[in-house]
Amino acid sequence: MDEKTYFEEYIDEIEIINTHDHTMAPEQARRRAQKESYLYDVLLANNNSGFLSYLPDERWRTTQFDFGDALGNHRDSCEASPAQLWEKLAPVIWRGKASPHFRMFMEGCRDLFGLDFAIPESEEQWTIFSQRMQASNQREDWYDHVLRQKAHIEKTLVVGRADPRQVEREYFLPLHNLGDFLSGFDSGVLQKLEQQYGRRAESFADFEELLRHAVKTAKQQGVVAIKDMQAYKRFMNYKNVTRNDARKAFECVSHNGWAMKSISGEDITRFQDYTMHLILSLAGEYGLPVQIHTGSPAPTDQSNPLLLIDLIESHPGTDIVVLHCGGAYYQQFVMTAKYASHVYLDLAWLLTGFPGPSGTRRLLGDWLELVPWDKFTWGADCAVVEETYGTFLTARRVLAQVLADKVGEGFISRGEGEQIARMILRENAKKLYHI
Repeated sequence: MDEKTYFEEYIDEIEIINTHDHTMAPEQARRRAQKESYLYDVLLANNNSGFLSYLPDERWRTTQFDFGDALGNHRDSCEASPAQLWEKLAPVIWRGKASPHFRMFMEGCRDLFGLDFAIPESEEQWTIFSQRMQASNQREDWYDHVLRQKAHIEKTLVVGRADPRQVEREYFLPLHNLGDFLSGFDSGVLQKLEQQYGRRAESFADFEELLRHAVKTAKQQGVVAIKDMQAYKRFMNYKNVTRNDARKAFECVSHNGWAMKSISGEDITRFQDYTMHLILSLAGEYGLPVQIHTGSPAPTDQSNPLLLIDLIESHPGTDIVVLHCGGAYYQQFVMTAKYASHVYLDLAWLLTGFPGPSGTRRLLGDWLELVPWDKFTWGADCAVVEETYGTFLTARRVLAQVLADKVGEGFISRGEGEQIARMILRENAKKLYHI
């Protein structure tokens, strides 16, 4: 048996901790799969993430497609028949061949549904695919079959559930996004936070206590990490500003509303900077790691992880997980991950987005010679279980090839390769997230 095959079979025995995913709830999948448009909705809901990337321009796309949404973020699924949906998809579905997301999704589906085609190329193939996915997702045991039996995933850290208490603990552990607090100077957002946590924030001190209560409550509800997605909204250079500077934005607006008083952009930035530092301080106090999105699909300049250096250095007691390894800036940031004891790299998105499977294989091969092995975790970063499974299949091949190469080069022994596989896919996550 060659080394790559050996490590693939070894990886199949690991009960994986998937550290970052957006998987919809099982009951949501069962409900939406009752409609014939389920597969179509899944593809279109994830189009911006890459399932059907490289479609023609946005104006053409939005006029040609009746967008449904399998994730429930917009309106209900469309009511068209599979034949009508295929008529819309047929001219462009071939473009998915250039998308790692779509290719991995299809690989998972071919295995799960017994498909004998790479992508659907006829109405008949589309109908078979659609009906099998629809029927499978209505099975009570579908998530157990895909996540547990096929992908060997013991637990998945999931983001996107409004209430952490409602997360299906059989398969998932909750992440919690506190991003609304960075807009806490806005009266509407503040009122939403007050209702969510059952506390009034009349003063800036009250606001700080509200944030503390939110972090404490998250911990009590079994949240295993805080998720930050501010890279989609602003540059991540969070300065260490004074409390008095941060208070100006809150007191200028707070419950008075935007129309009552003006507020400067600088005051907003200071408020957000202070609040982000406070979130990290509280997260460290309550033993919650903070996952920070970096890289695509957020704007490249805003999501540069090098902007996080001041924040990282200011909170040595808080574990910080850099999602997607810094995106386009991974080479520049890797030395920070090497030397900062509280910084970790999550491999989520590297397979399904940038730099893709081949690029990830090269990068990981280099990083294993540079970065301590306990710094890496693996997240699938998917929305449906079929895609998670397809991503696992690619991750297994990539990691097995990297480890086989390192053994062949004499850099590690087979036993060390086994250790690295366990650490990346399970042990590091268990220790980091206290699972």
